[in-house]
Amino acid sequence: GWSRYRMDYVNNDDDQTSYDLLLKRVWRNERCSPTLLPYEKELVETVDLAIKDQDSCIEELRKMSKDSTTDFMISLLELELDRIKFMLNSYHRDRLKKIQQFHAHLLANKSEFDMMSPLEQKFCEQFTDLFEKHFNNCFLSGIPEKLQKLNLQYMIVKPEVDNHVFVHVLEDLGDVQVGDAELEMNSGDFVCMKFSDIASLVEQQKVELV
Repeated sequence: GWSRYRMDYVNNDDDQTSYDLLLKRVWRNERCSPTLLPYEKELVETVDLAIKDQDSCIEELRKMSKDSTTDFMISLLELELDRIKFMLNSYHRDRLKKIQQFHAHLLANKSEFDMMSPLEQKFCEQFTDLFEKHFNNCFLSGIPEKLQKLNLQYMIVKPEVDNHVFVHVLEDLGDVQVGDAELEMNSGDFVCMKFSDIASLVEQQKVELV
């Protein structure tokens, strides 16, 4: 079944964490984060391979299916597989939505541009090119040239990194610098704070967004 597949890289506090649980965490972090998080290449590739493997297992079971018990087991496996596929597809959709929203900002900041996969980078560049051409044809061409650059700069949408988020602490972190103060954060704690104060810990998966 699905649970027999495990990942080599797991949470430090639980070496039995399966990659479907890690995918759930990464998906939720991406959905709750106001910014685009680093692309989880290793996780995505591992999950994708496991999905193909599980599809093959289901096909083999379907070929040998001769009783209601086997059919029921196939149905359970398909339900679980659909759940994993949904999370993976939703993870990619959430990222594409942010890329479309922040495309100009991502292109202007190398560190954030590097957070995308090669395919996402290509999509961002092509989307920006089409957006600028469309905007120029529909709007900029009709205003004075000296105002055109101002309008393009005005249209750059940036993530609101000072938005407050709720986080679940995954390991004992001790005193963490939060703005001008320090906050003790222990495993299991739930905290509300600005995303900018916790972004690095989210990327390191020491906390998760909820």
